[in-house]
Amino acid sequence: MLNGLLDDWQPQGKTETFCVEELAATMWRKRRFFQAENAEVTEKMEYTDPDFRMKQHVEAWEGSRAAIGSGGLLKYLNNPLAIREAIETLKLLRLTITNCEFNQDSRLLKKLYGEDQDGGIPYGLRLVCEVYATIAKVSKANNAESGDSELKEIIFAFIDG
Repeated sequence: MLNGLLDDWQPQGKTETFCVEELAATMWRKRRFFQAENAEVTEKMEYTDPDFRMKQHVEAWEGSRAAIGSGGLLKYLNNPLAIREAIETLKLLRLTITNCEFNQDSRLLKKLYGEDQDGGIPYGLRLVCEVYATIAKVSKANNAESGDSELKEIIFAFIDG
């Protein structure tokens, strides 16, 4: 690099030669800096993806473990692992409803939707299921036609949606 700069600039005297040598040293340092910076960025990128995935695993696990008190699994819509667990929970809910009667205050629904701080029922499938569970319970208590199969079909439409 120095020889090329000396040929290009053809310095006259010691001062100009010194300036060309300083230019060569500065250019060399700048080139080394860019190589080091590129290596640093590449190294960070190698660790970023696994760190991000680990964070998602931890978030999904903790979200699942504390779902009821933390607003439910559906709070983590940007985490594919939490979404996968929510889908599995919905499948389990569908199977439970298929094989059993409606169960008011279902733990699976609480896992998905959590609980409101004021003790209310969050909007969404949980509210619909709780309303239909109440309808089925009242119909059964009054020895009336419960319409259980129609209620299940409506719930299944919500779950499948």
